[in-house]
Amino acid sequence: MEDFDLLYLLKTPFYLGNASKAMKEAEELDIDESDTKNDELKQFFLVRILADLGDLPKLKALMTKIYEKHSSMVAQTGWLVQYLVNGNLDDGVGEEIQKAIQSPSTYPITQLTVLVYLTYLTQDFDSLFHLTNSTKNLELLSVKFCGFLQIFRYDLAKETLNKMKQVGEDNCLTSL
Repeated sequence: MEDFDLLYLLKTPFYLGNASKAMKEAEELDIDESDTKNDELKQFFLVRILADLGDLPKLKALMTKIYEKHSSMVAQTGWLVQYLVNGNLDDGVGEEIQKAIQSPSTYPITQLTVLVYLTYLTQDFDSLFHLTNSTKNLELLSVKFCGFLQIFRYDLAKETLNKMKQVGEDNCLTSL
C-alpha cells in the first residue's frame, strides 16, 4: 500500500491552478522536521506558489529558510525561481539537464523534479520525455502527461495515465 500523501490538500488546489488556496493549505500544513522528504517537497510547492502569486518578499524569506534547512536544494530552487520570476534560465541549467538525461536515476528526486518542471515550463519536451522515461514518481509522470497533452499526443498521454494508475490509482495526481 502506498504511503498517505501528506501534501494532498496542498497539491489538489495547486494542480487545479488555484495558487491562493494552495498557499492557504500550505500555511496550515504542519510537517514533522524529521520527515525531510515531505518537508523538501512542501518547500518546492511553496516556491512555485509564491512565484505564481508574485509575492517576492515571501519568496525571498522562503529561499533564506531553504538555504538554512536544505542547502543542497538552493541551486536548483534558485533556477526555478529565476525562471518563474524573470522568464529566463541560468546558463548552467541546460548542462544540468543533459547530465540528468544521461543518468536520471542518480539524481535526488528534488533536483530531478526541478529539472522536469523547468523542461515543461520552457517547452523542452524532448528533454522532459527523456528525464521521465522510466520514472515511477507520480509527480514526474503527471508533468510528462501534461507534456504529451501540450504536443497533442493523446495516445501517449493515455499510456502515461495508465502507468500513473498502476503506480497509485488513489493518489491525488492520478485522480486530477
